[in-house]
Amino acid sequence: AVAGVAAVGGAAFIGRRPSSPSRVRALLDEARTRMRDDRYGPTDPEILLAEAVRLAPDDADAWGLYALALGDRADKDDVHNASRAAADSETAARRALAIDPGQPDALLARSRLTPLYRNWLARDHDLEAILARHPDHFFTRYERAGLYADTGRVRESSAIHLSLAQAAPASAALAGQAIFWLAQAGRTAEASQLADRALRTFHGAPGLRN
Repeated sequence: AVAGVAAVGGAAFIGRRPSSPSRVRALLDEARTRMRDDRYGPTDPEILLAEAVRLAPDDADAWGLYALALGDRADKDDVHNASRAAADSETAARRALAIDPGQPDALLARSRLTPLYRNWLARDHDLEAILARHPDHFFTRYERAGLYADTGRVRESSAIHLSLAQAAPASAALAGQAIFWLAQAGRTAEASQLADRALRTFHGAPGLRN
């Protein structure tokens, strides 16, 4: 179970020890990689990020990524736990935005709290606003690729997926998704070429079967 955000934030000020910036950055980097590659296990991203915000309670990036990870958890859990994770995501996003009103992970997490159904245009406006300030923000670009796919803009979705896979060549998951969406868009030659390279690189990793 995920600890309540209020409890995590409050505990950070009780017997608090000086945080190590390198330790916090390492936690953020590992959590970001796990989220990017959709790798969850004994140490889920939100567990790493709960530790990050405990060590650095004034770090907007830590709170923003924590908000996004909790939002991902809300999408995966059963109804009861999802409701709690969504509430915790909103709290973490508010903490991040109080420190840095432009923190992109928090802005995306806040946007995702609104159900996508019948809110496609509003979501796209939110994504456009984030990308205007942070054009390379991975999770916003990924969200837009999914939005385009959901609304029938498959060629545009495939272009984003391919760009994301090229930017993270060590990710089997992103390669697999790019292959899938290139094929869906009718870009079969490119999908085949990417699949050949990916199979040589990753040797049939699970991400290539997405």
